[in-house]
Amino acid sequence: MLARIDTRKKANMRLVLSDNTTYQDVALDKSREYNDEYKLHEGEWFAVEGFREKPYFKTWIEEPFNAGDYSQLQVAEYSGLKFLCAVQDGDKFMFQRLFSGNVYENKTFLSFSLEAEPQLRTDNQLVVINKEPDAVYHLTENKLYFKSIPTVKPLFPGIEELYKEATNKEVETFLQLDFIQLGGEFTADKVKTPNRRNIKEAKEIYDNYTDDDKKALKAYAQKYRPGLNYNPGADVCEVANDEQLKDLIYCILQRYYTTEIGGKMRVAHSVDDM
Repeated sequence: MLARIDTRKKANMRLVLSDNTTYQDVALDKSREYNDEYKLHEGEWFAVEGFREKPYFKTWIEEPFNAGDYSQLQVAEYSGLKFLCAVQDGDKFMFQRLFSGNVYENKTFLSFSLEAEPQLRTDNQLVVINKEPDAVYHLTENKLYFKSIPTVKPLFPGIEELYKEATNKEVETFLQLDFIQLGGEFTADKVKTPNRRNIKEAKEIYDNYTDDDKKALKAYAQKYRPGLNYNPGADVCEVANDEQLKDLIYCILQRYYTTEIGGKMRVAHSVDDM
């Protein structure tokens, strides 16, 4: 298993474990070409054929895995983990993004086992492995399997090109979200192509937000884009033109950030967790 750590250096991949099977019984036999209008059923995956030739392919997975090519992950690097990549069967690279809910520090857990009584354990660092990976690259087939573009986009920036331009109906649905209030004479037919290409991703992300996430989004929008005229009384943001719509979409995509040195506000035009 490999891990990507948060560092500006090129050598940002580390070896975590050798000779371990991380994900059990990952079946890839039910796959279909990506279609953003199709909802996957249980056990299904989207697949991208000829992945090595795509502009968002990562060259470090171009060759068969060799553990000796990577330095061992050090304890001091645990807090900077971005994703895991388990190499199984010699030619399957299985990726899992790590969110705050996957990584625990200095927590006490009640451990249950069939072989022993319950025990209290205190672990300095604990990473939760999901039942299945977020994406699988099959080296021999030269095919990427995944289930959600927003989930794998930070792993493979540019893969969002698979989204089709949103239709008028899809744009109208997005503009009817509970926290959007249209201003002036702005309507769906005035939404331009760049925003139409981002609306599907933004809608998919927003649909998976919890109530706490939605509150955080509004605070984020107030901080970075006060021009959206957030009305806390009505709990809505006003969108009166295509530029404001772009600002709102970028808020959902979390494109805005503050530099650590100087505290300057910036916008990220691409995102790369690799």
